[in-house]
Amino acid sequence: MSDRGRSYLETIADRSRTAVNVAIKGTSETTTIRDLLGRYEYDNRGKNIDARIRADLKALGLATIPAFERRHLSLDTVITICLDRELDA
Repeated sequence: MSDRGRSYLETIADRSRTAVNVAIKGTSETTTIRDLLGRYEYDNRGKNIDARIRADLKALGLATIPAFERRHLSLDTVITICLDRELDA
């Protein structure tokens, strides 16, 4: 299994933390659920797939708005990946 997905999330986390460290509101990345899954080399959601991505997001202090794993959302729904603390802002 490729680690491209985790690398993608690590890049967003690093960029966001850098922005916060220079007193700028954290940056975020906008993408589709389909693109996020594709970065993990998946083409659909599933319980184990969701758990893997969610674990990587949590480990990196990231979250998605809306939550990517919500089944009522289409794979083409645009989501924002941001630092988890931005949810409180």
